[in-house]
Amino acid sequence: MELYTTHFLCNQAHRTAPTRQFFYTQTNWKTAPISLDLGCGTGVITSELTFSHAQAIGLDINPDLLTQAVMDNRPNNSVHLVLADATSLPFRSSIVSFVLSHFTLMWIHNRETALAELKRILRPGSLLAAIEPDYTGRIEIPKNAEYTSHSPIIDYLIFRGADPFIGGKLPFELQNFDFTEVQFGTLSWEYHPEAAQTEIQDEATLLQAKGIHWKQPVFTYTPIFWVIAFKREIRSE
Repeated sequence: MELYTTHFLCNQAHRTAPTRQFFYTQTNWKTAPISLDLGCGTGVITSELTFSHAQAIGLDINPDLLTQAVMDNRPNNSVHLVLADATSLPFRSSIVSFVLSHFTLMWIHNRETALAELKRILRPGSLLAAIEPDYTGRIEIPKNAEYTSHSPIIDYLIFRGADPFIGGKLPFELQNFDFTEVQFGTLSWEYHPEAAQTEIQDEATLLQAKGIHWKQPVFTYTPIFWVIAFKREIRSE
């Protein structure tokens, strides 16, 4: 089973939709003609960034996901899809007015370089918004006795190259990069039995593919952080 299927990405985007709407209210779309969906995957969110006459760039390093994004967004002339690495963005400086990272920064090995690149391409005063998990606060009930310290899904994410603890670290990393007005919090969450069971089963399937037997819990919860920060404006002396 692939980690990111089209069905998985659609469900994930649905769950975070209210938070993305909050992000959009923080952006002056009249001065944001170009937006970037970093790690756009199949492009399920990218077209959202085209309202108010904005042009949206969907960028991903996975050619298979990007091919699906091209097919799904073909009628939309305001969506532009680019195959590229986040640590070497093929754009000139100060061209983008809004950047969205939706479960993407967690997968970037050299996050410092990626954040520097995002800061470079953002216009002064413009917004970087992110939704990222933090498995530090992972809850499983009942807890699997075989894994006393943490869930095996954490080991799996690390094995796949992700940082499962990014959510609580990212706000302070952005401050260190001289972003300003940094705000953050956790997404509100409601328990839906069918959705929760599907997520547990998906995780179990992923672990089984790696040869890990995981006794599926009845309940799981992983905190998801939202973060917004602005690139500092250049002030004349």
